[in-house]
Amino acid sequence: MPTRLKDFAAAAVAAAAPETTALAAAKLVRKHHVGALVVVDALQKSCPVGRLLGIITMKDILELLTRELADLAIGVISARDRAFEHRA
Repeated sequence: MPTRLKDFAAAAVAAAAPETTALAAAKLVRKHHVGALVVVDALQKSCPVGRLLGIITMKDILELLTRELADLAIGVISARDRAFEHRA
């Protein structure tokens, strides 16, 4: 008998709003022990669980955090270089 997705699908899912930061998303993934989050819009009376906008995986989150860290490092290095130039 073929394996069916329903045999492996999680009954409960972790969700995040579109405004959630990458760091907050990483914390949610860790808290709920999942590999991905569904992204839903604000709760509405017509749809009390929110409208599905998409999914973000831990790989996506790590990519975003890596970019943010690289941008931060570049900013720190640039500031250090400017400070050094002013001393010389």
